[in-house]
Amino acid sequence: HDLRQPLHALGLFAASLRGEVSLPHARDLVGKISRCVDDLEKMFGELMDISRIDAGTVALGPCNFPLQDLFDRMRADFQPLAEEKRLWLRFRPTREWARSDPLMFERILRNLLSNALRYTDHGGVLVACRRRGDTLWMEVRDSGIGIPPAEQARIFEEFYQVGNPERDRSKGIGLGLSIVRRLADLLGEEVALRSAPGRGSTFRFSARRAKPGAALADGPAQAGDAEPQDEPLLVA
Repeated sequence: HDLRQPLHALGLFAASLRGEVSLPHARDLVGKISRCVDDLEKMFGELMDISRIDAGTVALGPCNFPLQDLFDRMRADFQPLAEEKRLWLRFRPTREWARSDPLMFERILRNLLSNALRYTDHGGVLVACRRRGDTLWMEVRDSGIGIPPAEQARIFEEFYQVGNPERDRSKGIGLGLSIVRRLADLLGEEVALRSAPGRGSTFRFSARRAKPGAALADGPAQAGDAEPQDEPLLVA
């Protein structure tokens, strides 16, 4: 927090300076300063998240919650980014409820969706929930660049990125998937990947199925909708 306070102040100074300069070159420099500050704040935030998880200071508050409400929020948040990149973004409707920590669960799904949009230039991204018995599998499928088999074991490592040898900060710093792995481990859930170069990727993580309408009840739901069948990877 002591490091982030002067960084936040620097961002405010850069925003104030933008209104004081009129020369195009100067305004461009101020814009670059602001973008650098934003990148630093994101890096600090992700590093602090990893530090808290590794230190065991993240408190879990499991409860039952409907997935469709989460899908609706995420659609509203990510649709502008998808449209900016001229990608389609689809959320398959669901009536399922999950039993988990809603904040950690949402953070995992947001990181996966943000990563999918970042590495997809054509086509789009699908978010869906699939039921396997008493387990729900959240899936994020993209038609992006795909991940070679030799690199799939490393993508959950800190600072490791596929297809970013120039270390372009607009593609992040390689901590998003590391946080996903850590949060899934914290929740006692699994994370899986299926991918092929040029054919996109499917990231999935598990969650306990909950009975709809029971905000605090334990236990799996009763039999409900028919189980959807797996689909092939999206093709770029």
